[in-house]
Amino acid sequence: MESGDFFRINNITLGYKLPLTETSFINYCRLYVNAINPFITQKFSGFSPELNGNGDPYGTQGIELDAYPTLRSFVIGANLKF
Repeated sequence: MESGDFFRINNITLGYKLPLTETSFINYCRLYVNAINPFITQKFSGFSPELNGNGDPYGTQGIELDAYPTLRSFVIGANLKF
């Protein structure tokens, strides 16, 4: 038995709207950075402390069955209107 306590940040988005003049070619510009699952603290030795809790009929509720680790991704983007 292990402790399943954990702290996770699932999604963070940071954006900035650029101030544009009325005479510019671009009417709107927003730059952003998005991070999905960037941070987790845990004492659990497995991949993820989030276990099956969907009422599995085979009696495996709350047991890790070699679950895949949660993916981490980072996105940089821009929203433009002309």
